[in-house]
Amino acid sequence: MERITESVDCALCHMPASRWALRQASDGYMYDCPACGGRYSIGKTAFKRATSDGVPPDLLQAMRQVIVRGDIPRVAVIGGIWEWPPQMMGRQDADGDL
Repeated sequence: MERITESVDCALCHMPASRWALRQASDGYMYDCPACGGRYSIGKTAFKRATSDGVPPDLLQAMRQVIVRGDIPRVAVIGGIWEWPPQMMGRQDADGDL
């Protein structure tokens, strides 16, 4: 299955980024954001919340630190609360679509 990449604003920082649907469309999206430092995954509920209410500044800073460390974090909302620490979906230097 070919990956379809869209040019969009980052769900976390609202700067230009690219995204594609994860293999299971219900799992959300993978973003690649230069301003955030690399790739991250975001679930559908977290995506809706980020685009409507924004992301807490401390969460954005913490996600960027995880990305700089070389991991691909998953942004999620569980029971109405931003999940922290995040699940790790892989490494920034890996080529897989996840």
